[in-house]
Amino acid sequence: MAVAVSACEFSASTASITSADLARGYADGKATDVSTTFAPSDTPLHYVVTLGSAPDGLDERRREAGEMLRALAGRIAELAPLDTTRSLPLGFAATAVRTA
Repeated sequence: MAVAVSACEFSASTASITSADLARGYADGKATDVSTTFAPSDTPLHYVVTLGSAPDGLDERRREAGEMLRALAGRIAELAPLDTTRSLPLGFAATAVRTA
């Protein structure tokens, strides 16, 4: 099969997700008690994603994305008391961690 592409703009980055962990805890910028099996009583759960860096000039935007995710996590957590039957995925936290 042949593929032809014309009049398109592409952008690529060598930055990547360096780790992604689902855990029962979070401390000092790291997931704690990482697991692949959870009980319904394991709340809150923490999905901790670590973004890498790249020489593409976008590290400032990555930092801003981390700040936006932290703010979003706080806003979502504020909604948790509205879910009296615990049927909605409210109260989970999103945390962005940038590697050095």
